[in-house]
Amino acid sequence: MASILTRSAIVAPKNFNRWLIPPAALAIHLCIGQVYAFSVFKIPFMSHFDAGEVSIGWIFSIAILMLGISSAVFGPWVEKNGPPPPWSRPEPAGSSASSSPRSAS
Repeated sequence: MASILTRSAIVAPKNFNRWLIPPAALAIHLCIGQVYAFSVFKIPFMSHFDAGEVSIGWIFSIAILMLGISSAVFGPWVEKNGPPPPWSRPEPAGSSASSSPRSAS
């Protein structure tokens, strides 16, 4: 069995758009961060809804549960399918598949 840590398994192909990684990482961090930012909103929730700390704490518990379930369910799917093939993404406006950045004048 080939190792998943071999060079051919971890190096992205030349046509992989690396500019997609920062927005994806930012989206993931914002999704995870909103759960941990809950502590900022806990006291205003308690005063607005006239609820106790335990009843408001269930919101955080459910959010963490959903985060764990979604990573368990969709993690293997993402590893299996990987990023979409480059031909399935639309070309940027004003570019063509045959032109390269070096050939443009």
